[in-house]
Amino acid sequence: MRILIDMQGAQSESRFRGIGRYSLALALGVARNAAGHEIWLALNGALAPSIADLRRVFDGLVPPERIRVFDIPAPVAEIDAANVPRCRAAEMLREHFIEQLAPDAVLVTSLFEGYIDDSVVSAGRFAPAMRTAIVLYDLIPFLNPDAYLGTPEQRQHYAGKIASLRQAGLLLAISDYTRQEAIDALGLDPQRVVAISTAVDDNFRPAAPGPALPALRQRCGITRETIMYAPGGFDARKNIDGLIAAYGMLPAPLRARHQLVIASKLGEHERRVMNEHAQRHGLAPGELVLTGYVSDEELVELYRSTALFVFPSKHEGFGLPALEAMACGAIVIGANNTSIPEVIGCEEAMFDAGSPASIAAKIEQVLDSPALQERLRAHGRVQAARFSWDATARKALDALAAHQAPAPAVHVPASRADLLRAIMDIPGLPREEAYLHELAHCLAGMPDPSRPRQFLFDVSAMLETQSEGQRDPVLAGVLRGHLRELEAAALPGLQLEPVLLSNQGGRWHYRYARRYLAESAVARDGAPDAAIDIGPSDLFYTGGGGGAPDAEQAALHARMRERGVKLGWLAGPDTPPLAWRHADAVLCTSQAVLARVREALSSASLPHPAVALLEADAAPAQLPALLGAGAR
Repeated sequence: MRILIDMQGAQSESRFRGIGRYSLALALGVARNAAGHEIWLALNGALAPSIADLRRVFDGLVPPERIRVFDIPAPVAEIDAANVPRCRAAEMLREHFIEQLAPDAVLVTSLFEGYIDDSVVSAGRFAPAMRTAIVLYDLIPFLNPDAYLGTPEQRQHYAGKIASLRQAGLLLAISDYTRQEAIDALGLDPQRVVAISTAVDDNFRPAAPGPALPALRQRCGITRETIMYAPGGFDARKNIDGLIAAYGMLPAPLRARHQLVIASKLGEHERRVMNEHAQRHGLAPGELVLTGYVSDEELVELYRSTALFVFPSKHEGFGLPALEAMACGAIVIGANNTSIPEVIGCEEAMFDAGSPASIAAKIEQVLDSPALQERLRAHGRVQAARFSWDATARKALDALAAHQAPAPAVHVPASRADLLRAIMDIPGLPREEAYLHELAHCLAGMPDPSRPRQFLFDVSAMLETQSEGQRDPVLAGVLRGHLRELEAAALPGLQLEPVLLSNQGGRWHYRYARRYLAESAVARDGAPDAAIDIGPSDLFYTGGGGGAPDAEQAALHARMRERGVKLGWLAGPDTPPLAWRHADAVLCTSQAVLARVREALSSASLPHPAVALLEADAAPAQLPALLGAGAR
């Protein structure tokens, strides 16, 4: 079974939250446990900063040619109503892109993306959605719209996501509670909703306090034992105000020994509101500690060192912080609502989140009873061990296989012409030339699995139409010789494609130059054909040139490397310093050039490409192997 995983949950703003951790960990677990299955990844080119990191993370698990990047005409964030038509077009582009890869199943790690950034996630917007499985974290905004969907833009955005949920063939719920909630709230067929649970990363484990803990405590203002909560946000359901009120009810001796620590990123408004709430409930200065943002490593230290972790949330899809704390060896108590009881798994540890008195009574009971503390700590170790990413991934794979089995074996995707007609029918879609050119570039980048691997040979530096002031005759001569010999050479598994830089439509890009190759290696007009289609494992060989500003060429080359293309530079005497910053390999025309390249790289904080002297008698047919071996 070919499974394509949409990785935008690990690319978007969610990558800084639990959803991002879940998305990445689940995808890694699926890749580790995918014996007999073929795993592909889809990444959003508009979220470029994460692409290189994700390629590194999956190195050795997913072949680079199966990590594919789709393009959209950004911006599409729906917080701006003007972007909505563009977002609809981008959703269609993404779904068509996925269809071209012919997956048997599509796994969406995070659907509720794209309100504040350029994520694009949908199901059934253009292509059939029965093969799509969506990870469902919760339906909290659906059940509480007045609290979470305060603007027309938010309501419209969320309604589109709910429509995708209803159309998807399969939902993978992160808890039994969330599964039942989806069935009841959306009226779904129970067979279409499968609970796969969740887990925590390996760094959440018991250990002695680390050497960084004293500095962390000093920075946060922690001076005694702690009662801790890590809410992951400050909205009302997290019930921080209820926990503060409960702390204020504790006996004075317990408060004298323990500070209440809330570990979560917060703004100045939230800080002010929490401190004012603490004052109203009689907390003295220093009794409430608001840490602000802490890294995962610091969070682990706080979990390991706390006297008690309290999870008083009123509604959770799972309740990951409670599991993280137990995995680190903390004593954990929590609310007896939604999914929290299945996470903590101990009746003795439960309280009523709607009653600060109930919270306070449970805190006091635990802190005053060493025997109860030992029981809860021992239970936490056993309970945390029940959850693992491999087990969650195997449940997901089993659900995908069971869902895929009765599905039709043959599906004929819509044509590119159908896609274009559907996009142009979107009400309010921009019709200005710049947008249409951007759309055309996105369409040109659609994957073609039948296309052979390409050796893209940049002829821009060879063109006689270039002014002599911009042209390096030594470089041009070497490139011309290489091209002549490559035309005559056999390149097994590679299709030679001359390309050149163009700013047709006002945007710099590379276009095929097949007419150039057909006419001979002596350039006449270098008239370009279509914009290039690049894919993982293609090779690109350039000497620069073409008249584009250095920054524009660097951006193009960076985009190629994000998409898995191996990039080779031929450096001559006049090649600008560090023009090869995105290269996998740099070939130098002389010893002097070789020395200059090495000196420039040694003084720059850049990943180092392979650097080699191009020997006078080197066979150009060996270039593909040399460039392909230069991967960093």
